[in-house]
Amino acid sequence: MKLAIPTLNRPEAISTPFLDVFRGYDIYIIFHTELDKKKYEAVHDLSDFKLIVTGIEPVSDGTGKAKQIEYFLDNYVNDNEWIIFADDDVYSVEGLVNNDEFKKDKLKSISQDWFDYYDNKIFTDRVLELIGKANSINAHMVGFQVSRNWFYARNKYRYRGYVMGGLYMWKKDKNFVIDYPYVAMEDMHFSAMQVVHYGCVLLCDYFWANCGYFNNGGLGTKSERKNNHLYAMKYLSKKYVGLLKPKIKKDKYPDLRFSTMNEATFQTWWSKYKEFRKNYTFDDKTMNWVKD
Repeated sequence: MKLAIPTLNRPEAISTPFLDVFRGYDIYIIFHTELDKKKYEAVHDLSDFKLIVTGIEPVSDGTGKAKQIEYFLDNYVNDNEWIIFADDDVYSVEGLVNNDEFKKDKLKSISQDWFDYYDNKIFTDRVLELIGKANSINAHMVGFQVSRNWFYARNKYRYRGYVMGGLYMWKKDKNFVIDYPYVAMEDMHFSAMQVVHYGCVLLCDYFWANCGYFNNGGLGTKSERKNNHLYAMKYLSKKYVGLLKPKIKKDKYPDLRFSTMNEATFQTWWSKYKEFRKNYTFDDKTMNWVKD
């Protein structure tokens, strides 16, 4: 199974491809330029991995990673093939190791002792199970818990919400509609696109990836990315009106959340939104919907 790792400006810090939990996967490292690739090769032996140079220049607005992902899907993934995407700074995968409890859709009781670091076998077993579940509900994206907190792992599955870009699975569909243009917060953007197109994603809260956030390298620090995230928050909450909403955080940093909807409410929203888009076009400059 393919594991694709987009990377930028982290030749010393890249950790994901070297983890034992991903041993045996067909690992691709995705670089923007040949010069980028050479910087990494000067630090690491990358001979065990497939190195992809896209020629897509990195840009400061936060859209480069989404373009790298699309490039890889277009050129290296077959239709209906499941692959894994991961950030370049994953340092472990953790979650429910008790197999009897993992089979349950809801944990009536919960114990920290049931959770631990995943080895290669546990991770692969989980991935294969989740692919089967996703196929059964026509989900084409699988994500995991974002909080790294066993206490919140009481329900195994959710079917709409944020698929965090640190580690997730994607099933290629040649008929999937990319909702251009890209903006920062590409994982939230892709999550919304998937929900609009298929009506669901699959989220499994029984495990998660531990990785860095706003680390040096990439597109910069948290403060350096703030303006791009502020723009993305405004843009995406207006483009996916009713589905995504601005999220109020203690530090006032711009963020988004999925609206809480039960199944009936979501189906009503989804039907109206799809019909609405037949007659209105979103103006990217004004962030307003305009009647055709």
